[in-house]
Amino acid sequence: MIECELCHEWYHGKCLKIARGKVKEDDKYTCPICDYRVKIPRDATRPKLEDLQTWQDMLPNLPFQPEEEETLESLISHGTKFREYVAQYINPLMSSPDELITQRFYLRKLEGAEILLANEINFFRQELHKWAPVAPTPPPILQVSLSTRKPRPTKQQKLMSSLGITNPNDLPAHLKPKTPQFQKDYMARQPVRQQAIQQDPGKPRLQPAPEQSNTPPGEPKRSGYADGEYFNTSTTSAYNNSPTFTTNAPLSFGGGSSIAPIDPGLFEASGPAPTSPMQDPFKSSGSGHEMFGEAMDMGGGQAEEALAATEGNGYMD
Repeated sequence: MIECELCHEWYHGKCLKIARGKVKEDDKYTCPICDYRVKIPRDATRPKLEDLQTWQDMLPNLPFQPEEEETLESLISHGTKFREYVAQYINPLMSSPDELITQRFYLRKLEGAEILLANEINFFRQELHKWAPVAPTPPPILQVSLSTRKPRPTKQQKLMSSLGITNPNDLPAHLKPKTPQFQKDYMARQPVRQQAIQQDPGKPRLQPAPEQSNTPPGEPKRSGYADGEYFNTSTTSAYNNSPTFTTNAPLSFGGGSSIAPIDPGLFEASGPAPTSPMQDPFKSSGSGHEMFGEAMDMGGGQAEEALAATEGNGYMD
């Protein structure tokens, strides 16, 4: 750690970005609280408390719910409470040299916070310069607290710096960055595409549909046909989907039709219906000739193989 020679406060050399071997025991050090000209190393820009409150007001209008909403609310709550607490020490009429230690204490806390309370910092810096001036001029009014980290130069910037060039176009041809091939191909095709469009202006182009289709998915498209001509919207039973047999009335094709009605007697049997041995296979003899007799006459060797397989099956034993 290192001690300030004015306020005698100890600071971590790592926090101040001071190397161990760089500072000797005899060296004098003045902290950023006593001398505003000493920069405080910051890895990131500190937002103002007012900025955080503005971001919080924008949350209801966002199309999504950010995950950092609770964190933002906690930061605003802590910043607001500290601002309300330290307000009792921000009074120019009550300020005096006797409050120098207190003012340094709260300025140190404000400078170490991750939120910028600009009004409070400016007040304490002005008062400290009034009672214990170190710099020849008063501190400027602080509006923002930016990061002090220097951006790392790119490979091209290092090359330009070594050659003493400020314009990337002045680099030699073999040192210039290569343009991606797909970008070259795309840019090369653009004039050809524009020329093809200009030469054939009468060629129909694809246009978006004028309106969204009203046909539900899974149903046939009805455009081009009269309503009800090919599609019947009436609901039928799940066990009798044919509209022909939903009624016992005789079929009629209209008065102007030349087709005669079908005689129901055509479907009436004149004698008993023939029975098949397959209707009751368990009444068959063990040989199975009643079941496969007709098939053996018609099928030849295939029926004999089927009969042999049946006779040799042991599942019925």
